[in-house]
Amino acid sequence: MELRADGFYHPTLNKTSCINCGKCINTCPMVHYPRFSLEDHFSHCVYGHSPDEKFRSSAASGGLLSEILVSLIEGGDIDAALVVKIKPGSTLPETIIAKTAQDIRNSAKSVYFPVPVNEALRKIKDANIKVAVVGLPCQVQGIRLLQQYEKWAENNIKYVFGLVCNHMPSAKATEYLLYNCGIENPESIEYRGGGWPGYMTFSDLEKTVKLPFRKAVSSGFGQLFKMNACECCQDPFASEADASFSDAYFLQNDPEKMGKGQTFAIIRNDSLALKIKGNPSLSLKSVVYNDAIRKSFQPLWTRKEFTGKNHLLFFQLLHPRLLGKVSTKRFLKEVVCSSFLLKLALKTFAKKAISCKKKIWKLAFRMLSKRYGLTMDITYKNKL
Repeated sequence: MELRADGFYHPTLNKTSCINCGKCINTCPMVHYPRFSLEDHFSHCVYGHSPDEKFRSSAASGGLLSEILVSLIEGGDIDAALVVKIKPGSTLPETIIAKTAQDIRNSAKSVYFPVPVNEALRKIKDANIKVAVVGLPCQVQGIRLLQQYEKWAENNIKYVFGLVCNHMPSAKATEYLLYNCGIENPESIEYRGGGWPGYMTFSDLEKTVKLPFRKAVSSGFGQLFKMNACECCQDPFASEADASFSDAYFLQNDPEKMGKGQTFAIIRNDSLALKIKGNPSLSLKSVVYNDAIRKSFQPLWTRKEFTGKNHLLFFQLLHPRLLGKVSTKRFLKEVVCSSFLLKLALKTFAKKAISCKKKIWKLAFRMLSKRYGLTMDITYKNKL
Protein backbone atom coordinates (compact mmCIF):
# COMPACT_ATOMS: atom_id res chain seq x y z
CA MET A 1 0.00 0.00 0.00
CA GLU A 2 1.26 3.45 -0.92
CA LEU A 3 0.24 6.79 0.62
CA ARG A 4 -0.29 9.07 -2.36
CA ALA A 5 -0.74 12.79 -2.90
CA ASP A 6 -4.51 12.63 -2.31
CA GLY A 7 -3.88 11.55 1.29
CA PHE A 8 -5.12 7.97 0.92
CA TYR A 9 -3.40 4.61 0.67
CA HIS A 10 -3.62 2.91 -2.71
CA PRO A 11 -2.70 -0.67 -3.59
CA THR A 12 0.34 -1.09 -5.81
CA LEU A 13 0.67 -4.07 -8.15
CA ASN A 14 3.89 -6.02 -8.40
CA LYS A 15 3.57 -7.25 -11.96
CA THR A 16 6.39 -9.76 -11.58
CA SER A 17 4.74 -11.61 -8.67
CA CYS A 18 1.07 -11.17 -9.65
CA ILE A 19 -0.49 -14.46 -10.80
CA ASN A 20 -3.88 -12.99 -11.77
CA CYS A 21 -5.69 -15.02 -9.09
CA GLY A 22 -8.34 -12.33 -8.71
CA LYS A 23 -8.35 -12.31 -4.87
CA CYS A 24 -7.77 -8.56 -4.73
CA ILE A 25 -10.98 -8.00 -6.72
CA ASN A 26 -12.93 -10.75 -4.96
CA THR A 27 -12.19 -9.25 -1.54
CA CYS A 28 -12.64 -5.58 -2.50
CA PRO A 29 -15.46 -4.02 -0.44
CA MET A 30 -16.17 -1.48 -3.19
CA VAL A 31 -17.03 -4.28 -5.60
CA HIS A 32 -19.06 -6.35 -3.11
CA TYR A 33 -20.97 -4.60 -0.35
CA PRO A 34 -24.15 -5.36 1.64
CA ARG A 35 -27.51 -3.66 1.27
CA PHE A 36 -29.90 -3.77 4.23
CA SER A 37 -32.74 -1.73 5.62
CA LEU A 38 -32.14 0.33 8.75
CA GLU A 39 -33.98 -2.08 11.05
CA ASP A 40 -31.87 -5.04 9.85
CA HIS A 41 -28.82 -3.54 11.54
CA PHE A 42 -30.08 -3.68 15.14
CA SER A 43 -30.16 -6.90 17.19
CA HIS A 44 -28.96 -6.89 20.80
CA CYS A 45 -28.58 -3.22 21.70
CA VAL A 46 -26.72 -2.06 24.80
CA TYR A 47 -24.93 1.05 25.95
CA GLY A 48 -22.35 1.53 28.63
CA HIS A 49 -18.90 2.73 29.53
CA SER A 50 -15.67 1.72 31.20
CA PRO A 51 -15.93 1.34 35.00
CA ASP A 52 -12.61 3.24 35.21
CA GLU A 53 -13.75 6.88 35.17
CA LYS A 54 -10.30 8.22 34.29
CA PHE A 55 -10.01 5.86 31.32
CA ARG A 56 -13.63 6.57 30.34
CA SER A 57 -12.85 10.29 30.09
CA SER A 58 -9.71 9.77 28.02
CA ALA A 59 -11.29 7.26 25.59
CA ALA A 60 -13.27 8.24 22.50
CA SER A 61 -16.83 7.54 23.64
CA GLY A 62 -16.86 5.83 27.01
CA GLY A 63 -14.24 3.13 26.40
CA LEU A 64 -16.68 0.20 26.25
CA LEU A 65 -15.10 -1.44 23.18
CA SER A 66 -11.69 -1.45 24.85
CA GLU A 67 -13.14 -3.07 27.98
CA ILE A 68 -14.84 -5.76 25.89
CA LEU A 69 -11.55 -6.53 24.10
CA VAL A 70 -9.75 -6.75 27.44
CA SER A 71 -12.37 -9.12 28.84
CA LEU A 72 -12.13 -11.37 25.76
CA ILE A 73 -8.33 -11.56 26.05
CA GLU A 74 -8.34 -12.17 29.80
CA GLY A 75 -11.12 -14.76 29.41
CA GLY A 76 -9.10 -16.71 26.84
CA ASP A 77 -11.57 -16.23 23.98
CA ILE A 78 -8.92 -14.54 21.86
CA ASP A 79 -5.14 -14.22 22.01
CA ALA A 80 -4.96 -10.64 20.74
CA ALA A 81 -6.83 -7.83 19.03
CA LEU A 82 -5.97 -5.93 15.86
CA VAL A 83 -6.33 -2.23 16.70
CA VAL A 84 -4.92 1.14 15.67
CA LYS A 85 -2.89 3.62 17.71
CA ILE A 86 -0.54 6.56 17.20
CA LYS A 87 3.07 5.40 16.90
CA PRO A 88 5.21 6.20 19.97
CA GLY A 89 7.25 9.32 19.30
CA SER A 90 5.33 10.02 16.10
CA THR A 91 2.15 11.66 14.86
CA LEU A 92 1.34 8.86 12.41
CA PRO A 93 -0.92 5.89 13.25
CA GLU A 94 -0.10 2.20 12.97
CA THR A 95 -1.90 -1.12 13.34
CA ILE A 96 -0.80 -3.25 16.27
CA ILE A 97 -1.64 -6.72 17.48
CA ALA A 98 -2.48 -5.96 21.12
CA LYS A 99 -1.98 -8.93 23.46
CA THR A 100 -2.35 -7.27 26.88
CA ALA A 101 -4.88 -5.08 28.61
CA GLN A 102 -2.38 -2.22 28.66
CA ASP A 103 -1.84 -2.49 24.90
CA ILE A 104 -5.60 -2.27 24.38
CA ARG A 105 -6.01 0.76 26.64
CA ASN A 106 -3.08 2.54 24.98
CA SER A 107 -4.93 2.28 21.65
CA ALA A 108 -8.34 3.36 22.96
CA LYS A 109 -8.51 6.77 21.29
CA SER A 110 -10.02 7.28 17.84
CA VAL A 111 -7.71 7.89 14.89
CA TYR A 112 -9.08 9.87 11.94
CA PHE A 113 -6.32 8.99 9.52
CA PRO A 114 -6.08 6.25 6.83
CA VAL A 115 -4.34 3.10 8.08
CA PRO A 116 -3.70 -0.02 5.94
CA VAL A 117 -4.24 -3.36 7.69
CA ASN A 118 -2.68 -5.76 5.15
CA GLU A 119 0.67 -6.10 6.95
CA ALA A 120 -1.04 -6.76 10.30
CA LEU A 121 -3.23 -9.45 8.73
CA ARG A 122 -0.13 -11.12 7.35
CA LYS A 123 1.39 -11.17 10.87
CA ILE A 124 -1.79 -12.79 12.23
CA LYS A 125 -1.53 -15.47 9.56
CA ASP A 126 2.13 -16.16 10.35
CA ALA A 127 1.59 -16.19 14.12
CA ASN A 128 -1.47 -18.48 13.85
CA ILE A 129 -3.33 -16.82 16.74
CA LYS A 130 -6.99 -16.16 17.49
CA VAL A 131 -7.81 -12.48 17.17
CA ALA A 132 -10.57 -9.91 17.17
CA VAL A 133 -10.28 -7.29 14.44
CA VAL A 134 -11.56 -3.73 14.88
CA GLY A 135 -12.21 -1.79 11.67
CA LEU A 136 -14.41 0.53 9.65
CA PRO A 137 -17.39 -0.87 7.70
CA CYS A 138 -15.38 -1.18 4.47
CA GLN A 139 -12.58 -3.02 6.28
CA VAL A 140 -15.11 -5.29 7.98
CA GLN A 141 -16.63 -6.17 4.63
CA GLY A 142 -13.18 -6.83 3.16
CA ILE A 143 -12.31 -9.17 6.03
CA ARG A 144 -15.59 -11.08 5.66
CA LEU A 145 -14.83 -11.55 1.97
CA LEU A 146 -11.27 -12.63 2.84
CA GLN A 147 -12.69 -15.29 5.17
CA GLN A 148 -14.58 -16.77 2.23
CA TYR A 149 -11.39 -17.26 0.24
CA GLU A 150 -8.73 -17.88 2.89
CA LYS A 151 -9.04 -20.70 5.43
CA TRP A 152 -6.56 -19.09 7.83
CA ALA A 153 -8.70 -15.94 8.00
CA GLU A 154 -11.80 -17.98 8.79
CA ASN A 155 -9.98 -19.88 11.56
CA ASN A 156 -7.85 -17.12 13.08
CA ILE A 157 -10.20 -14.14 12.99
CA LYS A 158 -12.74 -15.08 15.66
CA TYR A 159 -14.53 -11.74 16.01
CA VAL A 160 -14.89 -8.71 13.78
CA PHE A 161 -15.92 -5.45 15.44
CA GLY A 162 -17.07 -2.49 13.36
CA LEU A 163 -17.04 1.24 14.04
CA VAL A 164 -20.08 3.18 12.83
CA CYS A 165 -18.69 5.51 10.17
CA ASN A 166 -19.75 8.40 7.95
CA HIS A 167 -16.47 8.56 6.02
CA MET A 168 -12.72 8.29 6.45
CA PRO A 169 -10.84 11.63 6.31
CA SER A 170 -7.65 11.63 4.28
CA ALA A 171 -4.20 12.46 5.63
CA LYS A 172 -4.76 15.92 4.15
CA ALA A 173 -7.53 16.55 6.70
CA THR A 174 -5.02 16.44 9.54
CA GLU A 175 -2.61 18.66 7.58
CA TYR A 176 -5.49 21.10 7.06
CA LEU A 177 -6.20 21.41 10.80
CA LEU A 178 -2.52 21.67 11.69
CA TYR A 179 -2.06 24.46 9.15
CA ASN A 180 -5.06 26.39 10.47
CA CYS A 181 -3.84 25.94 14.05
CA GLY A 182 -0.41 27.32 13.10
CA ILE A 183 1.44 24.11 13.98
CA GLU A 184 4.20 23.27 11.49
CA ASN A 185 6.09 20.47 13.27
CA PRO A 186 3.62 18.59 15.48
CA GLU A 187 4.98 16.61 18.38
CA SER A 188 1.71 14.92 19.32
CA ILE A 189 -1.82 14.52 17.95
CA GLU A 190 -4.91 13.40 19.85
CA TYR A 191 -8.13 13.08 17.84
CA ARG A 192 -10.50 12.41 20.76
CA GLY A 193 -10.30 12.69 24.51
CA GLY A 194 -11.25 14.85 27.46
CA GLY A 195 -14.82 13.66 28.04
CA TRP A 196 -17.67 13.74 25.56
CA PRO A 197 -17.80 14.75 22.78
CA GLY A 198 -14.22 15.62 23.57
CA TYR A 199 -11.43 17.60 21.98
CA MET A 200 -8.85 17.36 19.25
CA THR A 201 -5.46 18.31 20.64
CA PHE A 202 -2.36 19.25 18.63
CA SER A 203 0.99 20.11 20.17
CA ASP A 204 4.43 21.23 19.07
CA LEU A 205 7.45 22.43 21.04
CA GLU A 206 5.97 25.90 21.53
CA LYS A 207 2.25 25.47 22.09
CA THR A 208 -0.77 23.19 22.44
CA VAL A 209 -4.01 23.82 20.58
CA LYS A 210 -7.19 22.21 21.93
CA LEU A 211 -10.23 22.26 19.63
CA PRO A 212 -13.75 21.13 20.60
CA PHE A 213 -14.30 17.94 18.62
CA ARG A 214 -17.48 19.02 16.83
CA LYS A 215 -16.02 22.40 15.94
CA ALA A 216 -12.92 20.75 14.49
CA VAL A 217 -14.93 18.25 12.45
CA SER A 218 -17.29 20.89 11.07
CA SER A 219 -14.42 23.20 10.08
CA GLY A 220 -13.89 21.30 6.82
CA PHE A 221 -12.02 18.35 8.35
CA GLY A 222 -15.12 16.20 7.96
CA GLN A 223 -16.42 17.61 4.67
CA LEU A 224 -13.53 18.45 2.36
CA PHE A 225 -11.28 15.41 2.66
CA LYS A 226 -13.01 12.17 1.75
CA MET A 227 -12.60 9.60 -0.98
CA ASN A 228 -15.16 8.92 -3.69
CA ALA A 229 -15.75 5.42 -2.35
CA CYS A 230 -17.09 6.90 0.91
CA GLU A 231 -19.73 8.74 -1.09
CA CYS A 232 -20.86 5.39 -2.51
CA CYS A 233 -20.97 3.52 0.82
CA GLN A 234 -24.36 2.21 1.93
CA ASP A 235 -23.20 0.40 5.07
CA PRO A 236 -22.36 2.96 7.78
CA PHE A 237 -23.27 0.51 10.56
CA ALA A 238 -20.79 -2.25 9.61
CA SER A 239 -23.62 -4.72 9.18
CA GLU A 240 -21.26 -7.67 8.59
CA ALA A 241 -19.56 -7.24 11.98
CA ASP A 242 -20.23 -9.38 15.05
CA ALA A 243 -20.82 -6.10 16.87
CA SER A 244 -20.78 -2.43 15.90
CA PHE A 245 -19.90 0.48 18.15
CA SER A 246 -20.74 4.17 18.15
CA ASP A 247 -21.24 7.15 20.42
CA ALA A 248 -24.62 6.88 22.16
CA TYR A 249 -26.01 9.94 20.39
CA PHE A 250 -29.55 9.26 21.58
CA LEU A 251 -28.36 10.25 25.09
CA GLN A 252 -26.72 13.52 24.08
CA ASN A 253 -29.65 15.59 25.38
CA ASP A 254 -29.42 13.89 28.77
CA PRO A 255 -26.12 15.10 30.34
CA GLU A 256 -26.68 13.01 33.46
CA LYS A 257 -26.80 9.74 31.51
CA MET A 258 -24.18 10.70 28.91
CA GLY A 259 -21.69 11.94 31.50
CA LYS A 260 -18.11 11.62 30.23
CA GLY A 261 -19.23 9.39 27.37
CA GLN A 262 -21.37 6.35 26.59
CA THR A 263 -20.78 3.72 23.93
CA PHE A 264 -23.70 2.32 21.97
CA ALA A 265 -23.19 -1.29 20.88
CA ILE A 266 -25.18 -3.33 18.36
CA ILE A 267 -24.37 -7.02 18.94
CA ARG A 268 -25.37 -9.43 16.18
CA ASN A 269 -23.51 -12.52 17.38
CA ASP A 270 -25.76 -14.27 19.92
CA SER A 271 -22.97 -16.13 21.75
CA LEU A 272 -20.94 -12.92 21.97
CA ALA A 273 -24.00 -11.09 23.32
CA LEU A 274 -24.30 -13.63 26.15
CA LYS A 275 -20.62 -13.21 27.06
CA ILE A 276 -20.78 -9.43 27.04
CA LYS A 277 -24.08 -9.09 28.89
CA GLY A 278 -23.03 -11.73 31.42
CA ASN A 279 -19.76 -9.99 32.30
CA PRO A 280 -20.24 -8.25 35.68
CA SER A 281 -17.16 -6.05 35.16
CA LEU A 282 -18.84 -4.23 32.26
CA SER A 283 -21.19 -1.37 33.08
CA LEU A 284 -23.97 -2.13 30.58
CA LYS A 285 -27.62 -1.29 30.10
CA SER A 286 -29.81 -3.04 27.55
CA VAL A 287 -31.89 -0.79 25.35
CA VAL A 288 -34.71 -1.59 22.96
CA TYR A 289 -34.43 -0.27 19.42
CA ASN A 290 -36.89 2.64 19.56
CA ASP A 291 -37.75 6.00 18.06
CA ALA A 292 -35.00 7.79 20.00
CA ILE A 293 -32.32 5.50 18.59
CA ARG A 294 -33.89 5.58 15.15
CA LYS A 295 -33.96 9.37 15.07
CA SER A 296 -30.36 9.68 16.29
CA PHE A 297 -29.08 7.54 13.41
CA GLN A 298 -31.69 8.38 10.75
CA PRO A 299 -29.78 11.34 9.22
CA LEU A 300 -26.67 9.19 8.72
CA TRP A 301 -28.67 6.31 7.32
CA THR A 302 -30.77 8.49 5.00
CA ARG A 303 -27.67 10.22 3.64
CA LYS A 304 -25.92 6.91 3.06
CA GLU A 305 -28.91 4.99 1.72
CA PHE A 306 -30.00 7.51 -0.91
CA THR A 307 -26.91 9.50 -1.84
CA GLY A 308 -24.72 6.39 -1.61
CA LYS A 309 -26.91 4.58 -4.11
CA ASN A 310 -26.94 7.49 -6.52
CA HIS A 311 -23.23 8.24 -6.21
CA LEU A 312 -22.44 4.59 -6.86
CA LEU A 313 -24.58 4.66 -9.99
CA PHE A 314 -22.82 7.83 -11.05
CA PHE A 315 -19.35 6.30 -10.89
CA GLN A 316 -20.53 3.03 -12.41
CA LEU A 317 -22.14 4.83 -15.32
CA LEU A 318 -19.03 6.90 -15.94
CA HIS A 319 -16.88 3.78 -16.09
CA PRO A 320 -15.22 3.64 -19.55
CA ARG A 321 -16.82 0.27 -20.28
CA LEU A 322 -20.29 1.70 -19.72
CA LEU A 323 -19.96 5.11 -21.36
CA GLY A 324 -22.13 5.32 -24.42
CA LYS A 325 -24.26 2.35 -23.30
CA VAL A 326 -26.62 4.21 -20.97
CA SER A 327 -29.74 5.99 -22.15
CA THR A 328 -30.10 9.69 -21.44
CA LYS A 329 -33.43 9.05 -19.71
CA ARG A 330 -31.96 6.54 -17.26
CA PHE A 331 -28.97 8.76 -16.56
CA LEU A 332 -31.08 11.77 -15.65
CA LYS A 333 -33.64 9.74 -13.69
CA GLU A 334 -31.27 7.63 -11.60
CA VAL A 335 -28.08 9.63 -11.33
CA VAL A 336 -28.48 13.40 -11.46
CA CYS A 337 -30.52 13.69 -8.27
CA SER A 338 -28.42 14.99 -5.36
CA SER A 339 -26.65 18.27 -4.74
CA PHE A 340 -23.27 16.62 -4.25
CA LEU A 341 -23.67 14.62 -7.43
CA LEU A 342 -24.72 17.64 -9.46
CA LYS A 343 -21.69 19.61 -8.36
CA LEU A 344 -19.42 16.65 -8.98
CA ALA A 345 -21.02 16.10 -12.38
CA LEU A 346 -19.93 19.53 -13.59
CA LYS A 347 -16.30 18.88 -12.71
CA THR A 348 -16.29 15.30 -13.94
CA PHE A 349 -18.11 15.94 -17.18
CA ALA A 350 -15.70 18.75 -18.01
CA LYS A 351 -12.84 16.25 -17.78
CA LYS A 352 -14.56 13.28 -19.38
CA ALA A 353 -16.72 15.10 -21.89
CA ILE A 354 -14.86 13.68 -24.88
CA SER A 355 -15.98 10.18 -23.88
CA CYS A 356 -19.51 11.16 -22.85
CA LYS A 357 -22.51 11.44 -25.08
CA LYS A 358 -22.98 15.04 -26.17
CA LYS A 359 -26.69 14.98 -25.38
CA ILE A 360 -26.20 13.63 -21.84
CA TRP A 361 -23.54 16.22 -21.08
CA LYS A 362 -25.70 19.13 -22.26
CA LEU A 363 -28.77 18.00 -20.34
CA ALA A 364 -26.78 17.45 -17.14
CA PHE A 365 -25.16 20.85 -17.48
CA ARG A 366 -28.54 22.53 -17.97
CA MET A 367 -29.75 21.00 -14.71
CA LEU A 368 -26.60 22.23 -12.96
CA SER A 369 -26.99 25.71 -14.41
CA LYS A 370 -30.66 25.95 -13.47
CA ARG A 371 -30.23 24.75 -9.89
CA TYR A 372 -26.94 26.46 -8.99
CA GLY A 373 -26.79 29.36 -11.42
CA LEU A 374 -23.52 28.03 -12.78
CA THR A 375 -22.20 29.22 -16.12
CA MET A 376 -19.65 27.52 -18.28
CA ASP A 377 -18.86 27.52 -21.98
CA ILE A 378 -20.23 24.18 -23.20
CA THR A 379 -17.88 24.33 -26.18
CA TYR A 380 -14.99 24.01 -23.67
CA LYS A 381 -15.37 20.25 -23.86
CA ASN A 382 -14.35 20.31 -27.48
CA LYS A 383 -11.03 21.90 -26.55
CA LEU A 384 -9.95 19.17 -24.15
